[in-house]
Amino acid sequence: MSKAIRLAVLSSLLIIVTSLSGALAVRAQQSTLVIGFSQEPPNLFPLNNLAYGGLLENFYVRNLWEFDVENTAYPVMATEIPSEENGRVVFTEDGDTAVTVTLREGMLWSDGTPITAADCEVWHTIRSDSSTSASVNRAAYPSAVSSFEIDAEDPLTFTITYNGLFPDYVGANERAECQYPGHIFGPMIEDGGVLEDNDYFLGGADFDGLKTVGYGPYAMESWDIGSVATFVRNPFWDGPEPAWDRVVVPFIAESAQMRNALQQGEIDVAFNWGDDQFDNYASIADVEVFNVPSVFADALWIRSGELGNSDNHGGDALMDVSVRQAIAHAIDRINLAEELVAPGIPVPPAWYPSQFWPDDLVFLEYNPDGARALLDEAGWVETGAPLIDGGDGVRAKDGVELSNLRLVSTQDELRNNYQIFIQDYLAEIGIGVDVQIIPATTLFASFVDGGTLTNYEWDLAVFAYSVNPLTPVGIPTAFGCEGVPTTDNPDGFNPWQFCDPEYDEIDRLLANTLPGPEREELTHEAVRLHTDFAFWNGLRTRVTWYAVYDTVVNPESVAANVGALSSNWFAMIELWEPAG
Repeated sequence: MSKAIRLAVLSSLLIIVTSLSGALAVRAQQSTLVIGFSQEPPNLFPLNNLAYGGLLENFYVRNLWEFDVENTAYPVMATEIPSEENGRVVFTEDGDTAVTVTLREGMLWSDGTPITAADCEVWHTIRSDSSTSASVNRAAYPSAVSSFEIDAEDPLTFTITYNGLFPDYVGANERAECQYPGHIFGPMIEDGGVLEDNDYFLGGADFDGLKTVGYGPYAMESWDIGSVATFVRNPFWDGPEPAWDRVVVPFIAESAQMRNALQQGEIDVAFNWGDDQFDNYASIADVEVFNVPSVFADALWIRSGELGNSDNHGGDALMDVSVRQAIAHAIDRINLAEELVAPGIPVPPAWYPSQFWPDDLVFLEYNPDGARALLDEAGWVETGAPLIDGGDGVRAKDGVELSNLRLVSTQDELRNNYQIFIQDYLAEIGIGVDVQIIPATTLFASFVDGGTLTNYEWDLAVFAYSVNPLTPVGIPTAFGCEGVPTTDNPDGFNPWQFCDPEYDEIDRLLANTLPGPEREELTHEAVRLHTDFAFWNGLRTRVTWYAVYDTVVNPESVAANVGALSSNWFAMIELWEPAG
């Protein structure tokens, strides 16, 4: 180990030990649960697109309804889930969909302010108007929602109306929401103000977490960037009383350090680690290991548009679908899952959940000869001895070399192993790859925050992007032409630049088509178009693993009360039980 690397490792360990020592000191005075997070968001929701941003929010925020392990909705802030059967969903004479929601009486924000439909209206305004924030993930909300009206006789009731038929009013990204306090967020956007101008969302030495207002079992107490976040019981919470006085969340990016922290008893829960780590965690005394279904699948993403192209990184080669298909064919993804993860780990052919796949969906199998043929036909020819043998045989076309493709990923042991093997596989067909490991906060940051992906400082990437198993409708900000990030569209998150007008139109129709044969046919066509573009190539299907000290926490209560969606794994933490 070089001196520089040794010093970096020692420095990282010192930070973790320091943060955990504070957590351990608190244990002696209060009942404390310590949960290790492998990623730290750059700011609080809703100003980031990171799953871990949503997970951090789980402790102090709840919504109108949440989803359990079976992806079944249950009411939290709302009195009931709206439906046609209970009369709260009506299809109007104009063909629109009106959804009425009533809040429960007596709810208070964590600063003691009453919760009313006016709070929901402020969040509706922010979701409808992109000028209020360049970072909020709006999906298709601005175009899908036509109106929001508070009942004149009941300040706890509002009606949200969707343009046309909108069958996914419970599960879509555009569903009604009310998780943010209007009396805090409203003044931020008055007179042209934007959310990003407020230090409310930023941690650090001067951060007063208790001013971070929410409706949940805990309130945020502090957030030391790069170290730890702490949460204390919310005195105004009217739901089930949580078992612990305090939740401490240390940020531990390195996989080995996370395992060591659990083994040493410095944390009580580690989660979302790779399948390949099962034996390491299962061997720790008094630790129970289990998993729940996940909405994530790691994939190899390929930047496919004109933005970010450079002769130093293969020029416009990746805009050619044949080149993207060649890259997929060159990698033995099934064998990698078997060897790097575990035998039998499936490699998905599509980003969409399996219930939406058509029977004729094509998987780009390992075929290096076919990959070479595709590159030859596209004009990218080998120029010397193979790269994998130490030669300089990188492919080239019109004087541009297919080299220095930036293969980026997060600080994750398994993903980093994937990067090395992908580099070798592509070298075998004459494509040169530069492996880069980047902190998640930088990799996934928004356009305005200088994100690696959104600013096109990459060519290939290994990571997961969650799906929504509740609906076949895609994510326009991630897969629609409207989502490509630019200076004029900074809140988009489609840096792979998948832009297909036919796909956009089908996705629009899906959002306005009731369940039945027509919707199924549209779903299958959307999946085919998305997959045929070859910008997303599955590497492994994931479950969410948990390792829990059964001397601190009842593992059965955890397994029964973790969500299975992208950002709600701790949305039922108030139901977790201490060890018997």
